[in-house]
Amino acid sequence: MKTLQHCVIIALVGLILAAIIGCDNDSGDRPPPPIGPFRPRIVMEEDTIYLKPNDWAATNGAVIAEDESGNVGSGYHVDLTVAPLGYLEYMNPILRDTTDEMGRVKFTFHTCRDTGITHIKAKLGFYDCQCSLYVAAAD
Repeated sequence: MKTLQHCVIIALVGLILAAIIGCDNDSGDRPPPPIGPFRPRIVMEEDTIYLKPNDWAATNGAVIAEDESGNVGSGYHVDLTVAPLGYLEYMNPILRDTTDEMGRVKFTFHTCRDTGITHIKAKLGFYDCQCSLYVAAAD
């Protein structure tokens, strides 16, 4: 009988400890949502920007994480790269390369001095896409 009482007490203590320690994750270290059927799509305000001598040129763009039905996914990490010209600056300093509630990662493309074609690439899980941007000399 005492063995049964000891087992019940140990089980209750274990449940109480599990409820206090292991059931709440308010640390903010939640794992990212799983990659679903979302694919990246890049949209740019312009496909050509004009660069004046000794000046900077910029245009805005966004990557949209969407599925085949047009539903968007928020909270997804998107790998963005640009080559060979310019650099990208994230518009949201907190989310940076993570999709917002509208499924978007917004960015600004900046360049100076060089003209030509540059390529912006986005990768979301196993899916990727690319767009080309022409940097032309201003008249």
